[in-house]
Amino acid sequence: MHRDNADVSNQVFPCEIDSLVFIEMLVIGIQLLLVFLQLYANYAIGKDVQAMKAVVGEEALSSEDLVPLSHANHLDSSNSIFSSSSYSLSST
Repeated sequence: MHRDNADVSNQVFPCEIDSLVFIEMLVIGIQLLLVFLQLYANYAIGKDVQAMKAVVGEEALSSEDLVPLSHANHLDSSNSIFSSSSYSLSST
């Protein structure tokens, strides 16, 4: 049976699909890592502002300081959801 080169060049081989899926998953993983690092950096800034608030008082903070502070407080309060009820790792 004779095959044209045009037929072969239009085919996608399984190894090419696996490589593309691997690259896509790698890119998604890198993007998720960057988002996590950015969230953690913002949380750390919020914790710094929280410590600064304890020293100088909330009245001395600017509106730009209050944004990361509210994000850090929100993450701290939402973290308590995961540490309670059926999600906890307590022995019964």
